[in-house]
Amino acid sequence: MKNLRYYTVIVASVLAFSSCQDVVEVDLPNESTRLVIDGDITDQTRAKVFLSTTAPYYKNGTVPPVSNAIVTLYENGSPIDILTEVDTIPGLYLSSMIGTMGRSYQLVIDIPVGEAGLTGGTYQTLSERINRVPPIDSIYTLYDEGSIFFDEGYYAYFQTTEPLGKGDYYRWKSYLNNGFQNDPFDLSVAEDRIVDGNTFDKFQILDEPVGVGDTIRIEQLSITKNAFDFYTLLINQIIRTGSTFDPPAAAIKGNGYKVGDNDETVLGLFTASGIVSAEIIVTP
Repeated sequence: MKNLRYYTVIVASVLAFSSCQDVVEVDLPNESTRLVIDGDITDQTRAKVFLSTTAPYYKNGTVPPVSNAIVTLYENGSPIDILTEVDTIPGLYLSSMIGTMGRSYQLVIDIPVGEAGLTGGTYQTLSERINRVPPIDSIYTLYDEGSIFFDEGYYAYFQTTEPLGKGDYYRWKSYLNNGFQNDPFDLSVAEDRIVDGNTFDKFQILDEPVGVGDTIRIEQLSITKNAFDFYTLLINQIIRTGSTFDPPAAAIKGNGYKVGDNDETVLGLFTASGIVSAEIIVTP
């Protein structure tokens, strides 16, 4: 139903403007190549990071990976492992180490001069701590007969209790039949500043109804304030629609930097999280 409405709007727009289209070529400036860090470690999974670079807007093809880097994982300020680049996936580096609750982690990345168009040198991420994460009390589905606002079908929910003590930050990841729901509007984060110590007994997992036999999984992750601020800014940019009420555009800088060069911008994020999950198969 939702997709049908979207398609109707798109078709109507095309018909309305098809007779008055002008081709506008925008001459975009060429920015310096930037390193992009996309990695994480949890108390359930090994550390990993994908290193890539920015590319010109109109350039076709895959994201340029950064190979031949030496990536060192630090725990509480001491090196504990050197990540290994995956032969079949250039730019992806894996560790043998799983995180520990209450400990802090960061990466030190040494990149050869000229690799992937970068100036080379040593890059580093800020220290990220694996904080507590409450359990998921239950996961369940409810049938909704539908309305003008919602389609008919089964909707998935879970219950969790936020522990007492302010300063907790969370992210949720949802999966449908083992497929990670990774559209821009699937990004979901929160802080406990207002809801400290409360129980949430009807926390919706997916916006769309699911079918009988589908497998639904929800992951609840603790994140740091640094990560929460990063994701919040990212969400604010995602919801920009071009109206006068949009939040102002802002650079989304991550927690990485080049050692000895504060002027070089590093993008992306390396996170440390505690993680719990729950799964259900939809039944009538």
